Amino acid sequence: MLSKRQTRMAIIGRLAPPFGGVTIHITRLARMLLESGIPYRVYDTDGRPDPVRHAVAGGNSPKWFLKFLTTVPEMCVHLHTNNIKTIMLAAAILPLFGRRLLISLHSEAPMRWYESVGSLKQACWREAIKRCQHVIVANQTLYSWLGELGLASEQRSLIPPFLPPSQAEITDGDLPSDVLEFLESHSPIIGSQGFFGYFVDGEHLYSFDMIHDLLVELKRQYPRLGVYTFISDTYDDNHKEKTLSERAQSGLDDSWVFLSGVPNSTALYNRTDLYLRPTITDGDSMSLRECLFLGVPVIASDAVPRPEGSVLFRNRDQGDLTAKALEVLTNLELHREQLQRLDSDQSINNLRAIYNDALKLPQAQPDSIARKAGG
Repeated sequence: MLSKRQTRMAIIGRLAPPFGGVTIHITRLARMLLESGIPYRVYDTDGRPDPVRHAVAGGNSPKWFLKFLTTVPEMCVHLHTNNIKTIMLAAAILPLFGRRLLISLHSEAPMRWYESVGSLKQACWREAIKRCQHVIVANQTLYSWLGELGLASEQRSLIPPFLPPSQAEITDGDLPSDVLEFLESHSPIIGSQGFFGYFVDGEHLYSFDMIHDLLVELKRQYPRLGVYTFISDTYDDNHKEKTLSERAQSGLDDSWVFLSGVPNSTALYNRTDLYLRPTITDGDSMSLRECLFLGVPVIASDAVPRPEGSVLFRNRDQGDLTAKALEVLTNLELHREQLQRLDSDQSINNLRAIYNDALKLPQAQPDSIARKAGG
């Protein structure tokens, strides 16, 4: 007979904060699993225990991970990572101990790696993913790619990582006073998110340079315009300093703020007039879907397929971005009305089914998650 620990899912990743697509996904996943009665434990890789959210201190060193793989008491392990070595190591070791492995790929980084390496490494990757119980991907490109590699359809699912926020997340009572002051002293408000120093093929993934140039142009028509950018992390201090220096040289210090550690990103999105996603590539942006859910118009690059309701501009085309931004800001109410509002989101029901199958739990009746948008 299986023990209680063996019938529980081990989730490896980080709970928010910091606020990024993956941390918010895991945080909401934990809440919804708790509400659904599906047993789980989060091994927080930042080493932060949280008994209320069933989280224990994990680690991010190779030594910790190797020990975890060989001693994990849970029957199933769900990894939220794009790290190739981490996935391949887990796929090699966990089955030896009778454990099942779920993988969530939140971006196309593994696909880009695969296309850049030799045939031996490619063969090792194909073998690794076939040893997984299930692979969950964020977009159609990844889903099709895994099929081309020979992963059976019953072993892979396309499930957008966005999970609806709770009503408590939407309210703005816990926004810091300096953030509230910024919102009240600027109009309209444009939001964005990204990392300092995250480059792909020599270009900044989140296109902060384009946000800078857009702000310079828009302020001519909207002198009280305010832009905020959530910073999930800094990978290169030089890029950070360069961005801040260019902001100061353009006289934008008061108009463009970089935020980190804000306790409630959803509440800030709910106070936003327009959201920008000028990424040069992407997985399936959580923040983008969050804003569409809240009724906030979104402008995104056409670098990858985007959710219905997004306004697209040509990737890295500054003129097209500026034109689209001016059009949306001029017709904000029209764009708000045109946003598609679905009655429910099926991602959590699909995740429940995968978890129940992996844990061999009785299937719960699917329910509907009502969409609640404020403001």
